[in-house]
Amino acid sequence: MHFLWQYLYPQQREFLLHIAQILVDFGWQGYLVGGGVRDLYRAYTQNQIITLTDIDLVLDQAPPHALTQLISPIQTLRPGAIVQPHPKFLTCDLRWSDLALDIALARQETYPHPTANPIVTPATIHQDLYRRDFTINAMALALPPADTLLDPLGGQKDLQQQYLRVLHPHSFRDDPTRLWRGVRYGVRYGLSFAPETVAQWWETLTSGVYEFWRQQPGQAPALQTRLRAELHYLWQTPGWVRTGRWLEELGAWACIHPELHWSRELERTLRYASYGNAPPTCLTELLLSHLPPAARERVAHALDVPLGSQKRLRQLEDLESQLPLLLHLSVSQICQELDPYEREFLYGAMVRQRGKPQRILWRYLHHWSQQTAPLNGEDLQQMGYRPGPEFRRILSQVRSAFLDREITNRTEAMTYVTQHFPRLY
Repeated sequence: MHFLWQYLYPQQREFLLHIAQILVDFGWQGYLVGGGVRDLYRAYTQNQIITLTDIDLVLDQAPPHALTQLISPIQTLRPGAIVQPHPKFLTCDLRWSDLALDIALARQETYPHPTANPIVTPATIHQDLYRRDFTINAMALALPPADTLLDPLGGQKDLQQQYLRVLHPHSFRDDPTRLWRGVRYGVRYGLSFAPETVAQWWETLTSGVYEFWRQQPGQAPALQTRLRAELHYLWQTPGWVRTGRWLEELGAWACIHPELHWSRELERTLRYASYGNAPPTCLTELLLSHLPPAARERVAHALDVPLGSQKRLRQLEDLESQLPLLLHLSVSQICQELDPYEREFLYGAMVRQRGKPQRILWRYLHHWSQQTAPLNGEDLQQMGYRPGPEFRRILSQVRSAFLDREITNRTEAMTYVTQHFPRLY
């Protein structure tokens, strides 16, 4: 057994040894690949025992039915998995609450054009390693009884030098999200890009290839749905602020839109939202709100963000143009203007504002919107009013008077009703 396995937590090591025996029984050879090998090598250099939360296994030259044959014995080993096969990509995912296990046939990828989804075909383990993003993720550790660490592209050396290095000159041209993943790796592990990798990125970015393919509807998933997924991962990265700044230094926000930049104002807005534990979808929405108004909905649609987000981005310009007018209105009038909007939408607008408009939105969300009339329909019936559509108008006017402090309690509200609606009394 290769010495790296001793740096894996014993219970997880035993789990993988059992899977290795299942593969031996079938006559197949499996490899731990990608981030798992990278993290085990780092654990070795730091003399630590680790547990992996994501395990990627590759089967070398196994038959197509291998993935389906493995599901049942693995579930017997560790029950309760949610299984999701992806036959088009020769992979199968098993998810538990504390572990994600991805099993794949060794494969190679070809890209019909830049930023497209790859076409996947079976391959050898060596060919599989050459399709990956960075050298530090292009290592494979054979499952026992084999005793082999495959590192054809120098991943160990780059980890020692703390470098992120792409595998070939067209790497970013094929998939710009590799740069985004690299920045996340860099922030997480304290790595930097190799000089030639930086040069390759700038050459690709300035070539105009991204701008061209972004204009082709549905033809550039690496600039659309896959890029949206990268945003989701970004917001979950502990160092997301540093990640955002680094992406700005590399000009990478242009992958979303040429006029999108990680400005101080954008960072301040996102920090404010994060203090309120805003979900990743909200942070993505706030990011896109810093685009020119005419581009917001179009870019949101291209990224395939939720329809609710697209609607809010469409409404934002109109709302923000009305906010200065709220400064001159009473509390009840402000509520009448803001009540039709979703709270999530108003929260997003609030964190974008500064000064008095922000304070008004904050008060609305945290106080005024939660105040109801001190009377209800049952009270009106007890006062002798007949139920009907007029009830809503009466209660609305009572709530307005309450918000404007014309009345302060239930008794005053009853008096207010009898004075203002005598014909129904």
